[in-house]
Amino acid sequence: MSLSQNKKFYFYSSLSVLWFLLIVYLMIFYRSKAASLPYQHLDKFIHFILFFTQSYLVTKSYFLRIKNLTFSILKVIIPFIIFCILIEVIQIYIPYRSFESFDLLMNISGSVVGSIIGYFLSK
Repeated sequence: MSLSQNKKFYFYSSLSVLWFLLIVYLMIFYRSKAASLPYQHLDKFIHFILFFTQSYLVTKSYFLRIKNLTFSILKVIIPFIIFCILIEVIQIYIPYRSFESFDLLMNISGSVVGSIIGYFLSK
């Protein structure tokens, strides 16, 4: 791996760890003080963007380290789907949170789209 690729790998890896911590904080520990959002489904869009960004960053860092682009993209997508499910299931047990199937759908959609775009931009 060249020095330039090494720097990019650590950049994307560091960002993905920070983004992961942000997702965990927002999905589990954050308590909104607002009664409602200004737009009806803004939170669904936020879910999509959070998981899209996370999967994109991880996919980019993975392909900078592993140069074999012929592998199955499912090796990246499946762990994200499991992570999405776990985040929503954990919310069942948190008093100020709730499980929503549409949130889960947006989490998974963001993860899949982010991984696919990260895969194609890594070629």
